[in-house]
Amino acid sequence: MKRIIGQLKLKDSLIHGALIPDFDQKSNVTEIRKIPVYCDEVGNYISVPAVSGNSIRGTGRRAFMSRTFESLELDPNTEIPLDVLYLFFAGGTTSNAKPVPPNRQVYKDLRSALPFLDLLGGTYRGHYFRSNLIVRFAVPLVRETAALYPELKIDSVEITASELIAVIKQNPVGYTKTALEGSKEGLSEEEKGQMIFYYEAIPAGTTLLHEFGLRDGVSALTESAFYAFIEAFLTRCTLGGNSARGHGKFEGKYYENRDTLTAEELAQKSGPYWEYLEKNRNRIKETILGIPEQLQAKEKESEKTKNKQESDTGDE
Repeated sequence: MKRIIGQLKLKDSLIHGALIPDFDQKSNVTEIRKIPVYCDEVGNYISVPAVSGNSIRGTGRRAFMSRTFESLELDPNTEIPLDVLYLFFAGGTTSNAKPVPPNRQVYKDLRSALPFLDLLGGTYRGHYFRSNLIVRFAVPLVRETAALYPELKIDSVEITASELIAVIKQNPVGYTKTALEGSKEGLSEEEKGQMIFYYEAIPAGTTLLHEFGLRDGVSALTESAFYAFIEAFLTRCTLGGNSARGHGKFEGKYYENRDTLTAEELAQKSGPYWEYLEKNRNRIKETILGIPEQLQAKEKESEKTKNKQESDTGDE
């Protein structure tokens, strides 16, 4: 598997909320997401803030596909069926549709003609395409995580995970939310007009460690699309949530075989992908627009409908 390891330095604070299993817990503070990491130094697991690979994949996917559609001169808002658009920009949607299996060559032809689909994968009306792109969690560079990527040969780090978490806990970012008139019954007018809520945030200046991976056995064109994805991620993306409020901006660099991937090298490695899109623009458009016909499905009957049909059927 190809591995591309990176260091991302935050230019703004980063918000990425934790998933709290206790839904009855009431709080106006959204905690930062954390994951356990084993630390050789202490011989035990510790909790560190993290940005999920799924979040990074999602923002990267949207940036990469936006640039891809620009290259294809496709307007996603007017030319593409909505469910096909979701396949490319969001990985697809859940559905109760039962896929009508086509000839397996159809799947191969779609992957071959659409390298971005081969890279990202997704689901369309019950048809599943495995992703060849692997996106790891990003974690802060602290003393306990410095050894996670020995390839980077990181010098000693002074700040510890507990020190970083303490700073995060002590400095939540606060916002005022104005409720819509009548939307909060039982609250006074003053409370309706000024509800304060907070986010825990990783401070600006923090460095995150991160990794992209590419499965073995992909085509040269899909490999080129992989570098185009990283290129779009570095130039068009933010990390975490609330980017509209000024969070998540970063500067990053990635390493391949311990050598820095410069902007020039990324452009060179992604070049075949962009050239393919330009030279085959019309054929690719036709393939995209033909997806609903090639990947058909039947809607599954709900239990209610099925039971009704059975009850309506009697002996002749």
